Amino acid sequence: MGEGKNITARKAAFTVLKRLRNNGYTAFYAGGCVRDMLIGREPKDYDIASDARPEEVESLFRRTVSVGAQFGVVLVMIKAHQIEVAAFRSDWGYTDGRRPDTITFTSPEEDAKRRDFTINGMFFDPIEDRVFDYVGGREDLEKGIIRTIGNPQERFEEDFLRMLRAVRFSAELGFEIEGQTLEAVSEFSERISRISSERIAVELEKIFLSPSPALGIRLLIQTGLSVGIFQHNFNEKSHGLSLLDFYGRSVSLEMGILLLFISDWQEAEQFARRLKLSSKSLGLIEWCRDNYSKLDCPDMALHKFRKLIADERFGFLFELRRAYQAFIGEPDDNLQIIKERQAGFAGKEILPKPFINGRDVINLGANPGPEIGDVLEKVYNAQLDFEVSSPEQALKLAKSLIEL
Repeated sequence: MGEGKNITARKAAFTVLKRLRNNGYTAFYAGGCVRDMLIGREPKDYDIASDARPEEVESLFRRTVSVGAQFGVVLVMIKAHQIEVAAFRSDWGYTDGRRPDTITFTSPEEDAKRRDFTINGMFFDPIEDRVFDYVGGREDLEKGIIRTIGNPQERFEEDFLRMLRAVRFSAELGFEIEGQTLEAVSEFSERISRISSERIAVELEKIFLSPSPALGIRLLIQTGLSVGIFQHNFNEKSHGLSLLDFYGRSVSLEMGILLLFISDWQEAEQFARRLKLSSKSLGLIEWCRDNYSKLDCPDMALHKFRKLIADERFGFLFELRRAYQAFIGEPDDNLQIIKERQAGFAGKEILPKPFINGRDVINLGANPGPEIGDVLEKVYNAQLDFEVSSPEQALKLAKSLIEL
């Protein structure tokens, strides 16, 4: 196709769309990418809706992945980009509360009616520079309104995650949720518990990453969604929500959880596990729990300090503590001391290579087993404390420890 190695998502999508059009098919950009383009945001990804059937799409492109052929969906691979091509369709029945039981291939106008919100129900023809809006999405976009397409109860019963998506879009875009849509969210809020933890985590992360995470959490509380999501008695005066509001900017999912549950490490960990977060995310939360109190000891032993600040998670921990201290309005002299002490290592190797290794300790006569690790740790701590400054001194110390 002649694409460059660094082809953009937009160019990749246009390549797919143009090939479909050149082969006689109708094809438009669809959904969220159209919404983003209309408000001046660069879409992160592009979806295409077409009258081409899955097998026809697959015949036109060398690299495709059938992710939902039964729903008329095929991924087209263009360099590093995945462009979703979905057939215009109508959906019927949602027994599992997520996927349609049956579909029928149909027109763009009918396809638009099956989508979640009006602002996500538009199509765009980049060749003719024309928007196709069958659901009033452009007007709602201009007014800053999030409204379901058609009956909100029906839209939410098709997929209860849409309730959480309404809140997410409100936080992301700063839009208001239309009255009947908001009432339906409250009406069906308890059913959010039917949605998998993994899908909830994705939307919750986007709420925390939005410009107004506190607004999103407040909406979860107001609609009752927070009960099924957090399984915690949050209210609008909760300490954690006030802290998140005070922080006033987007945060990672892990930071958002810790700010929200700031007074209860155990609840934060349990919630992270319920969301089935990655081992890395769980490890970050647990590491912060184990090391938070160390920030109260800025004069800790040098080797402990060096190990603390060398950890890639230290910056996260420092910011968590800084945010809390700023929120309660108390200056934290300990943080200032730590910051100044850390500055002393600027441009220096915080954790240098150990002078000796396990083989050296064995050669000195240590018994195989835990003793070797204990000796190595004590010698390395001495190295970090500048008590030994050469391999020879390290070996001498190790020998004395073995002989104890």
